[in-house]
Formats: sequence, structure tokens, C-alpha cells
Amino acid sequence: MSVRRFLEEKLGPVTRLSEELLSLRRSLVSTLLGRDVSELLSDEYLAEIVLGGLRAEDWRRPRYPPGSLAGFYHDVLGIGVDNLKLLLARLSDGLPLRIATRGIRVIAEDTEPLQLIHEINSLSKAILEKLGKKTVVTPANREPGEQHAALEVLEELLRAITETLPPYSREAQILFSAGNGSLPRKLYEQLGNEEQKELQELGLGEEKRLPGCPNDSARCLLGAKKGSVISLYYCYAIAAMRLTQDKSIRSYYNVQDALQDLLGTIDEKTLTDPLLQELAQYSRKTPCLPKKECKTPPPCIPTGYVLAEINLPISDVIVQLPANRETTIGEILEKIYPQLCKGLAQITIDEQNHIQLQFAVKTALPTPFLQETH
Repeated sequence: MSVRRFLEEKLGPVTRLSEELLSLRRSLVSTLLGRDVSELLSDEYLAEIVLGGLRAEDWRRPRYPPGSLAGFYHDVLGIGVDNLKLLLARLSDGLPLRIATRGIRVIAEDTEPLQLIHEINSLSKAILEKLGKKTVVTPANREPGEQHAALEVLEELLRAITETLPPYSREAQILFSAGNGSLPRKLYEQLGNEEQKELQELGLGEEKRLPGCPNDSARCLLGAKKGSVISLYYCYAIAAMRLTQDKSIRSYYNVQDALQDLLGTIDEKTLTDPLLQELAQYSRKTPCLPKKECKTPPPCIPTGYVLAEINLPISDVIVQLPANRETTIGEILEKIYPQLCKGLAQITIDEQNHIQLQFAVKTALPTPFLQETH
């Protein structure tokens, strides 16, 4: 499949389903916002959205139980009640539901999953429009009185999103690497002429050349022009990967962690390479992938891996390592080349003659900051 056709075919369902989910949410907010919960008890559908699965015994530490229907609408879509503690305390104290819910009002708040879905929707539409495909906004086609409509739409959306991400698609992998600015020309030259032409039309253009043999195409890294389809796709993938990692989402769906699966495609020897492990010891550890110019927080590196960043002095092709050791650019490039192809590593030379490296390594020790959110 060509890269253009991949984007057109795979992002179409994402745009439609994300728009449908957001439309369902807008409709619910319009119906529920500010209403007294006691008014909703006559409508089982609406009552379940804010009360489904709540437990009176949780009143001392009020929460929406993971996996509950009310928890889904609160944690994912941001629809809940303004005083959960009081509501649960009343129920625990024996008040009937019709009295316990009096004075408790429905509120609507923003959530990280909702922000990510908005960004996924916006970016998928922007990409399709740049490709000349009109995006038709259609209203939700589910039965509005069905409690599980939003659950079902989001399940379909997550499946559609998975098909647009690396490592589940070769085309997505090429786009992601190019969006990261790490697509080796060597890999690019292995593509067919039509695919090369398509990538250029989609914004492939920036080029970084590393010191050394001028004929070594592995030393030339390709990236995307700002505002191009490829750069938009990178931000889309960042938001989509983050969504697959979200704890609220994973409480309700058995969704694949795309970043963890992407790391899993890299050979074990690469992630445990002695030179990279040594560099990682002296490096700064970062919890997440580069954000670049994207609006949403990037996905975090899963437990068992670290993303290492280090700057090293360079003279011609000789790189000065810690502990007075030396290596060459060629040796470092050989070690991180598989990660460059996957969009998980970066290598640049700055004006102060330092080589800046970012790469992943496997570690046996879980690192607390890897679960940090931004």
C-alpha cells in the first residue's frame, strides 16, 4: 500500500469515530450539565451515566470505581457529580437514593483522554484535508438512550487508531521515523521510486549529514518540513500512543501499548548493547519521547526501558566517551541504527562540536519516573 493511500484509508475511520464520540459527549453535556441528579432517576439511561457502579462504602475516600460505568464517563469523558463524597456519605448513612441525590448536580470537566481524543480528531482531519480529502462531519448514529454507546464508539476508535500506528504498519513506521527526523537515507533508498516521490510530496525534505564517509547513506538522516503531512502525522502518533497508555482507558479496554510494542520490535542485543549501556550510565534519563512541536504530552517509556540523552565531544569522526575512552561515529551509528529506523533515537552534531544522542536501552531495574506524566 502506498503511504498516501495508507493515510487516506486508515485515518478516515479515526476521523469519523472520534467525531462521533465527541458529538455524543457534547449531546450528553447539553442534556446533563447543571441538573440535579435527583431529576435523572426517572431516566435509567441518564441516571446510570452518573451513578452506575458507585459504592456507598467509598465515602471516606470518594472515588469512581475502576471499571464502573460512572467511572468511565467521569474519568474519560469528564461527566460526573459536584460532591461525590456527600452523595456516598448519604447513601452510606441509609438515605434512599431519591433523597441522597438532592442538591447534587452534574458537572463536566476536561480530562487527559478527552484532550487526546480532541487532538487526534483535529490532526486526522488536518492530514486528510492536506491530502485533498474532504472530511464530512456526521452526527452520532447510535441510539441516544443507550448507556454503552460511548463505550462502544471508543472501543471502535481504539481499534481504528491501532491500525494507524507503528509497529502495526510499515507505512506508519516510515512516517514516524521521518517525523522524528531520524529516517536514514539508506532505508529511504530501499523504497520504490513512487513511494520516495510520495514522501517528498508529503513533506520529507530536511536532511542531516553526519561526519565521515560522504557515500555512506546511513550517515544521512531525513526529516519532515514544518507543517507538512509527515510532521502532522508525528504529532498524531504521539497523541495516539499517549492515549493507548492512559490508565483510565486501560481500565476499560484491553488496548495495546503501541510504544511498548514498538520497543519490542527492536532486537534484544541492540537494547542491551554494552556500549549503549555504558553511555546510559552517564546520561540524563528522560521519561517520555520528544514532544517536538506537538501540543499533547508525548507517550512515556514503559517500565523496563530508559530513554537516555547524552552530549559527547567530537573531533572529526572520533567521539570522546566518558572515562577517557574513545569511539567513532560509525560505531555509535551502527549501534543505534535500528532505533533510528523506528523513530526511537536521535543523533545530531551541534555548533560546539558535540554529538547529541538520544536512544533507548533495556534495564533490569524499574525506574519510578518512567510513569511520570506531563
